[in-house]
Amino acid sequence: MPRVKTNGTEIYYDEVGEGPPLIMLHAFPTDRTLWLFQTHAFSDFYRAITVDLRGFGKSGRQVPDEGITMKTMSDDVYGLLDALGIKGAYMMGLSMGSLVTMQFAIDHAERLRKIVLAGSYAHLTSKDILETFDNWISILEHRDLPSFLEAFFSQPVRTEVGKGVPFSPGFIRSKIGSYLIQDRKLKGARLDPQTLVEVIKGFKKFDLRRKLGRITTPTLVIAGERELISYMKEVHSLIPSSTLQIIHGSGHFSCLDNPEDFNRTVSEFLGKSR
Repeated sequence: MPRVKTNGTEIYYDEVGEGPPLIMLHAFPTDRTLWLFQTHAFSDFYRAITVDLRGFGKSGRQVPDEGITMKTMSDDVYGLLDALGIKGAYMMGLSMGSLVTMQFAIDHAERLRKIVLAGSYAHLTSKDILETFDNWISILEHRDLPSFLEAFFSQPVRTEVGKGVPFSPGFIRSKIGSYLIQDRKLKGARLDPQTLVEVIKGFKKFDLRRKLGRITTPTLVIAGERELISYMKEVHSLIPSSTLQIIHGSGHFSCLDNPEDFNRTVSEFLGKSR
């Protein structure tokens, strides 16, 4: 598997297809294989590059003095593009990957053509979500990865304005859904608990509300119908060049939950359709 050394760590990636580069950045706590329904769907038109972000998959787990922040990961991706000789790319991120994409668009707009932000937020204001993060940190500090993964992939996040689910009930009941959720838990069991703690701390500090207005790159904001859409609506409202699309029936992991609608929505935005 190819890798590059950048920003004090090793970043692993896969690529398939030819054409304009499409960089895909995964959600927490997954890896590049999250994009299994997108990689080949987009490789007909793009050089589809899936990345293991720092601390995940096969990439390095080095923790800088400032911790593992979205800025750290964005700098890692910048180094990857430099190493691959990529001067302009499309970039797509889900959840954590979308936060990294926003940070990249603020810092390196000249390297981007269009961006896709799925399951994103500008800043977490919900007391309930922050308490959930603290609970996850407590579980992980006791190195209880199975309990954390079960909570993350199986339990809804409840807030003052409603609840969001990682996956729709129909996806959970389906054979493929049941298999993929179990697969994510098995892959997650290989992660380092302390690395996850550092990333969650980065989530808690993340706040781009005053900076998203600087993004001039054409932007598609995607929200699953069953997740906390109000956060994605805020991102859409703060990025002048953005459009918002809802993926019918989907939970937070919309690229898995409803890949047909997800891929079609992204393809139409990028300007290619199968």
